[in-house]
Amino acid sequence: MVTFLLLLVPLAGCSGVLSDAPRTQEAPIELIGNSSVNTTYTVEIFLVNTSTTLDIRRNDGKSHSRKVDGYSLSAEPTDGYHYTSVDPEPARFVANLTIGPGEVVEREVRNRPVDSLFLIVVYDENSHITDYFMKNCGGYDFISVETEIAPYGVGLHERCS
Repeated sequence: MVTFLLLLVPLAGCSGVLSDAPRTQEAPIELIGNSSVNTTYTVEIFLVNTSTTLDIRRNDGKSHSRKVDGYSLSAEPTDGYHYTSVDPEPARFVANLTIGPGEVVEREVRNRPVDSLFLIVVYDENSHITDYFMKNCGGYDFISVETEIAPYGVGLHERCS
């Protein structure tokens, strides 16, 4: 009987070590949409991981797939075209921000898996995708992610800790 109890005690503290649950960022992340233009934009925000594939289509019918590689990137169409869809698979939808002229819109997201990136897709007033961005913090936690709509274009700013 004593031998049996001695075996249980060392094993009792080990069960949580083998957990498959992904580690998440505990601190909330502020999502900000900021506009200094005279039109309304919509920003869709997703969390994606490095196994995500983006299916991207343009209004001329051309399409391509892009594998998320863990690095930050931005893309905008050229030659007068616009994107009609940027579909991440798999992804977690986080927020939809509608930003009117001169507005600042804020939301908060929690429980971000630490190995995930933000995918931000920006739509103009005609529902055309003008830009998309992927951002990571290189292993650090996010404090905020801001999408800035300005007369010179769309920018993305992240703060990490």
